[in-house]
Amino acid sequence: NRISEEEMLRHYPTRDEKVYKLLEVARTIAPTKVPILITGESGTGKETFAKAIHIAGGRERGRFIVANSSNIPPNFFEMELFTSQRSSHDYNQGNLNRPLETCSLMLDEVTELDAAMQLKLLRILKEQDINKGAIRRGTAADARIIACSHKNIQDEVNAQRFRNDLFFKLHVIHLEIPSIRQRLVDIDFYSEIFLREFNIQFSKNVQLSPTAKQALRTYTWPGNTRELRNVIQR
Repeated sequence: NRISEEEMLRHYPTRDEKVYKLLEVARTIAPTKVPILITGESGTGKETFAKAIHIAGGRERGRFIVANSSNIPPNFFEMELFTSQRSSHDYNQGNLNRPLETCSLMLDEVTELDAAMQLKLLRILKEQDINKGAIRRGTAADARIIACSHKNIQDEVNAQRFRNDLFFKLHVIHLEIPSIRQRLVDIDFYSEIFLREFNIQFSKNVQLSPTAKQALRTYTWPGNTRELRNVIQR
């Protein structure tokens, strides 16, 4: 069963209608193993969005693996995905009947994967397609793959830096998170969230004046939500 809209908003809070729609798509596909491509400028919260999908898909007991695609070791997929998700505690206790936990793999800046790793990822996605009805839990075929990038991946394909066949495998579901400057309601919303957080942390009672709120709304925020949080903290 899908989690509620309120539960999804708890993991990725927003008051913006465009993001609401993205969250609804995410709620619908979260229980499946369909590959997901999340794009958006740096600082828009792609990792937070991916983690929300991981939890919404009923994988919260399994691992949420975040990998920087620019420095993945050659045996990464074999070590992280092809091995069973059992802990040493399970083996020590002889608890080998416990169901294997599923995992989600978020590949951050997926366009930075080198050619060899792109091919390995393509093979994993093909394995998922072939073994839809008979996937052994804890294997690479059972992993939820979430690819993220701040780049236009089609441009990378056109420049022959990214495999065209891999792009189409990842592009089944594409969620593009709008920048914070396109979400004025969230500038106000997040400012209040961060203000409460740092008032508690620093034992303050700082409030935003109307002039300050207007300044926040009219700034272009190249660093998006991450920059907004830092500004409120400062």
